[in-house]
Formats: sequence, C-alpha cells, structure tokens
Amino acid sequence: GAPNMVLNGTLVGHAVNGPYQRSSATMVSGGQLIIGVSAGLPSDTSTTDFLSPPIVFSSQAIPTTVDDGAALLPGPLYLPIDYLANGGFTSTAIYDNSRVTLPSGLPLELLPGSSFSIQAPRIDILSSITDLAGSVQLQSVQTIDAQSPDIARTGVQLGDGVTIDVRGQW
Repeated sequence: GAPNMVLNGTLVGHAVNGPYQRSSATMVSGGQLIIGVSAGLPSDTSTTDFLSPPIVFSSQAIPTTVDDGAALLPGPLYLPIDYLANGGFTSTAIYDNSRVTLPSGLPLELLPGSSFSIQAPRIDILSSITDLAGSVQLQSVQTIDAQSPDIARTGVQLGDGVTIDVRGQW
C-alpha cells in the first residue's frame, strides 16, 4: 500500500552562527526539511518511488490519534505552513509519489533567500508563494503512483491570480 505519515508536533530548524561565521561562505542559513527519498528507492523498474504520501499544506497541524498496534489510516500528510515563516527553515525539498497541494487562501511567505522545491506527478498551487531573493522549483515527474485514479491529470497547476514572487532584495 501507499506510505503514510502524520505530523503531530512542531518543526524547528533555527540555526545559530558562531563568532567566526561572519562571511557568506561560512554562515549557516537555517534548517532543511526533506520529505521523501530524493533519488527514489532502488528498483528494478524505471518507475520512481519517493516513498511519500500525498501532501496538503495546512494552516495548522491536524491532531491524529492512533491506538497502539493499530494501522495508520491512509491519507495525506497535512503539513502546517508555520515552519516556513517561524520555524527557521530556509530549505524545503518535497519528493512525492502522487500529489502536493497548496490550497487557496493559504499563501506561503518563505524566509528571504530560501529554496523551495517540489517534485511530484501532480502539483496544485492555488495560493501565491513569496520567496524574496530565493528559488521556487515545481516539477511534474513520473512516479510509481503517477497513473493512480486519484490523479486525473499530471502536471503543475497554478490557480487563477496566483503569483510566485522570487524578486531580489536590493
């Protein structure tokens, strides 16, 4: 079956620079969040398996309770956006087997200079993304779940009026 994940906590990725980390070459920026296996699991087929469930960005964590010994019910990973603005993360890489959704009414405001990357068969960006002096990469890829009936059409969809703003900070 498809992999399952639940986030019942707070993501923290703040970095602290020491007294000798003053140049851009030695300073640490922030935390890095990676979901999925970037190169996919080793396989004897040409189909990639990132080993990750569908992901839906959310305004807050959704509490989940599972009895000891019980299986986690299939469903998406709800990823609260607070980690992007307040968690200290400056790099997000999501490798997903099926789909990643940024719902409408939930704009992403990344820390300046952040990198934000998604690879999945279906990517729905229905709210704007602001990443000043940063980078945003959205790539539709073929995976083990790309032909699933849950994915009517592969590709990257940008909602009406959505902007992706990566302009510099002069």
